[in-house]
Amino acid sequence: MRKDLLKNVKGMRDFSPKDMLLREKILNIIKNNFKLFGFLPIETPTLESYPLLMDKYGDDADKLIYNFKDRADRPLGMIYDLTVPLSRFVAMNINNLTLPFKRYQIQRVYRYENPQKGRFREFYQCDIDTIGSDSPFVEAELLIVSAKILKELGLDFKIKLNFRTFLDDYLEKNNIAKQTDKELFLRAIDKLDKMGDEKVIAYLKENDFPKDPKPLLKELSELKQAPDRFVQIENYFSTFYDREYLEFSPLLARGLSYYTDTIFEISLRDEDMGSIAGGGRYDNLINHLINREIPACGIALGFERIFEILKKKKDIEDDIFYDYFIMNSGNKDQEMKLLKILTKAGKKTFYYPDKLKMDKQLKKAVSLKSKYFMIMGDEEVEKGEVSIKDLLKREQKRIKLEEFIRSIS
Repeated sequence: MRKDLLKNVKGMRDFSPKDMLLREKILNIIKNNFKLFGFLPIETPTLESYPLLMDKYGDDADKLIYNFKDRADRPLGMIYDLTVPLSRFVAMNINNLTLPFKRYQIQRVYRYENPQKGRFREFYQCDIDTIGSDSPFVEAELLIVSAKILKELGLDFKIKLNFRTFLDDYLEKNNIAKQTDKELFLRAIDKLDKMGDEKVIAYLKENDFPKDPKPLLKELSELKQAPDRFVQIENYFSTFYDREYLEFSPLLARGLSYYTDTIFEISLRDEDMGSIAGGGRYDNLINHLINREIPACGIALGFERIFEILKKKKDIEDDIFYDYFIMNSGNKDQEMKLLKILTKAGKKTFYYPDKLKMDKQLKKAVSLKSKYFMIMGDEEVEKGEVSIKDLLKREQKRIKLEEFIRSIS
């Protein structure tokens, strides 16, 4: 036995059928709401040109990109997120797209992270973006869609917003004009939740930040007057949901360097797992590729964190793999007819392929988390009946087959 082969690659996971049923349930809710608000699907490759991916995210994030050369010595990278591939897609297809272009994309992305709670090296991102409009309605709609999804999933959340232009103006007023110093400050305050004030202050000093960061951080944290754009977004959002879900957060930075103005993060009120969604405006990213100013804004739902949270919640329906398990009694023609009837009615059905004793098949049905155990033995066939065992209530009845067909139609 090759025990060295019987393990997952670090940061990668398998998912059981029970896990996958829950994951598909969550994905269906997400996808249906994306479609409901008019977002259209696209797909882009897992591999992109490495130069396309580089220098888009910031120094810390760039180090997490999986990269290698193919046999033709071409530098390639595995996608770090779905925003940069989207920007390339838009740049390549701009003459064929009607702006504003609203797209959704649900794909795996890859990061060479240190695996920990809620962080993996392969994971799904669920993105919606609007390309071609700088209206504050765009930000509001992204947050409305996200809020609707989280409410349907039964999650209690809060949304923090800030603005890169607001942070830039604040630094300028404090005579921090050098771009590298601004980027250093943004990277530092993005680490506040993980490192705390003292370590962030030490980090800034160690990296030769030109001013004493302690009073800067204190003053920034106490600023309460939100920019006008926050109020505009809030007004749109409040037509759907309470304004109390939104909070102006002057210390919110978002680590990725491509953001240009509005930034937002969504976290759960009763879970200590960091943000479960985030995004913002990246009005210059497409411009870097085709030298054309096209505003853009998007949000990514952290699917894996949502899954891990919902996995802990018990829902009896999530434990049901099959609606019906048809016992193999040897009456193949009648059992196949029943299989056809059930599947045509949209019922998830398992027909056992081998004729075994009833108790053995019953154990299989329970193990496969079936709701009903169906028996068409010789007596049932002779009388035109079917026996139905409810495996949840532990009740059994025998009824006419025609009556059963009518009950599920």
